[in-house]
Amino acid sequence: MAITQWMKRGLVAAGAVAVLASLPLAVAAQDGHAPWHGRRGFMGGFAGLRQLDLTDDQRQQIRAAMQSHRDEFRAIADRMRTAREAQEAAIEQMPLNEPQIRAASTELATAEADAAVLRARVHEQVFSLLTPDQQAKAKTLAAERKQFRAQRREEWRQRMEQLKKQQPNQQPNQAAPQEQ
Repeated sequence: MAITQWMKRGLVAAGAVAVLASLPLAVAAQDGHAPWHGRRGFMGGFAGLRQLDLTDDQRQQIRAAMQSHRDEFRAIADRMRTAREAQEAAIEQMPLNEPQIRAASTELATAEADAAVLRARVHEQVFSLLTPDQQAKAKTLAAERKQFRAQRREEWRQRMEQLKKQQPNQQPNQAAPQEQ
């Protein structure tokens, strides 16, 4: 299969994965815009959802589901940002304060876990609005995207190995010695 076909399938699958896994974060980042608003909105940001041929009723139900969790996503995003900043501050503090770093890291992990649970709840809610055919298609798109990502990771790994073979004695940030 040609790389362009893989890319197209990957993009479609990426949309489905994004819809079903990260959809809530897009709504939280919209700063008050309706989930279906423009290219940066819900539909424009996740082309895979369009591949599922949603009915108008499904779109409305998904919009309502997303809007009902908007404040929760914003609160968790704020918690994560604050926890990440606290962790960075603890890491940079001199002298080293290991208990403070651990406490900040624990708070960040808790916020991230809460975000994952909320995403899973919304995922389940949105997924339940799909017909069995749409659910199957979404799963297929997600599997294709996963395969595409694995292929891209392997290509990247091979490129890195090739670069290491070409420049075995150089450090990543050092310039090559110049001949005179």
